[in-house]
Amino acid sequence: MPTTTDLPKAEQEPRREPVTPIHLQRVLVPVDFTPQNRKALRYAERLAKNFGAEIVLVHVFNTPVVGYEPMMMDAAVTEREIAMEEAEAQLELMRERVQKEAGLNATTRLFEGAVAEQIRECAEQIGADLIVVPTHGRTGLAHALHLGSTAERIVRYAPCPILVVRDVEHDFID
Repeated sequence: MPTTTDLPKAEQEPRREPVTPIHLQRVLVPVDFTPQNRKALRYAERLAKNFGAEIVLVHVFNTPVVGYEPMMMDAAVTEREIAMEEAEAQLELMRERVQKEAGLNATTRLFEGAVAEQIRECAEQIGADLIVVPTHGRTGLAHALHLGSTAERIVRYAPCPILVVRDVEHDFID
C-alpha cells in the first residue's frame, strides 16, 4: 500500500473546496423601534459599508385582533392607521439617519401581518443577501411565555443567511 510520501505532491495535500466570495448587495434589517435595534443596525451598517451594500429597513405592523362590534372596529381602524403613520415616520427618520450619518443607500418597507412571515416574504422580494436581526435574549419563563422569539422564527424560515445580534454581548464593531 502506498504511503502519502509515495503519492505525487498534488495528491498529498488534502482537497479543499474552492472558497466562494461573499457578495452583499442588500442587507435587510427588521426594526421594531426598540433599543436593541440600534446595535443590530450598527452591525448592518458596518457590513453594508464594507461590501457597498444597501440597507433595507423593514417594520412589520402586527395588527391586533379586535371584537366584532362596529364601534370597536371603527376605533381599531383609526388606531391602526395612526400607528401605521407613526411607524412610517419613524422608518423615514431611520432611513435619513443611515443615509446621512453612515453614508449608505437605504430604503424602507412597511408590512402588516405575522412578523416572521412578512420578513421572509420581504427578503425573498428584494433578494436580500443577509438579514441582521436583534434579539432580546429572553430565557426561561419569559422566553416560554413569549412562545419562541421572533428572531428564532425569522431564522427558521429565512431564505438567506442571518446575523442575530444580542444586545447584552460585547461588540465586535466600533
